Amino acid sequence: MVVAGLTNRRPDDSTVFVEVVGGPSAAAFDLAATQTWGTDGAWSVAIEVPDDAEPGTYRVEAEDGDDAETVRSEIRPRGANETAEVGVGGGWRRT
Repeated sequence: MVVAGLTNRRPDDSTVFVEVVGGPSAAAFDLAATQTWGTDGAWSVAIEVPDDAEPGTYRVEAEDGDDAETVRSEIRPRGANETAEVGVGGGWRRT
């Protein structure tokens, strides 16, 4: 699963953390983080969907230490792909 977004934070002194915080198998997902983005503020992280993750609705949270945004995302049975975008402090966009 790829989560992408925009931030107005500086990468040299900020980190965007992305975590699956709710859903049938939420505890099986690893935390992801990035400190890499350009002057446009566009960042992305990949979160591996565990092989044993149950399909269902999950809550994914992105936070930068000051602001956090949470969105629901649907994990479908293997073979279906989806990309979600989040802007910490600016809302979500789905593509």
